[in-house]
Amino acid sequence: MIDFAIAVVLYIAPAEQPTAVRIQNVSAARAARDIPNEWEDFQECVADRESSGRYNAQNPVSSAQGKYQFLDNKWREGGAWNVWKRLIRYGYDKDTAKRVRERLMDTPIKKWRPVYQDILFAEALLSGQGFGWKHWYHPGSKCNQMVA
Repeated sequence: MIDFAIAVVLYIAPAEQPTAVRIQNVSAARAARDIPNEWEDFQECVADRESSGRYNAQNPVSSAQGKYQFLDNKWREGGAWNVWKRLIRYGYDKDTAKRVRERLMDTPIKKWRPVYQDILFAEALLSGQGFGWKHWYHPGSKCNQMVA
């Protein structure tokens, strides 16, 4: 009997300078990026599985990009709105958050500054009435065992 394994190999692009808006309120951005301690192991597991922790990762067969492999063709616009919402919740003024949102909408996710990718992960994870983690559900993944 032959065992077959399927692996997705990510193309790791050369490091590129992030093009998203400069961070205006560092303490608010850090707070928006943070997740509860009980989710940190899950976050690390997902990042390791999806991109080996690389913010500029690009999946060669889909539009999945960034540290958490968001589908750029589905998440860029909605993700930018989620970042906007979370930045305001954590202390950004609406005009600054709007400039960030507009720039993110025009920028591939793999080129977003790391803090904005982390903010999107936090918002996606913590939304959905406690089921946001299902965005990263993968049958047989050890990450699944880290959630209730």
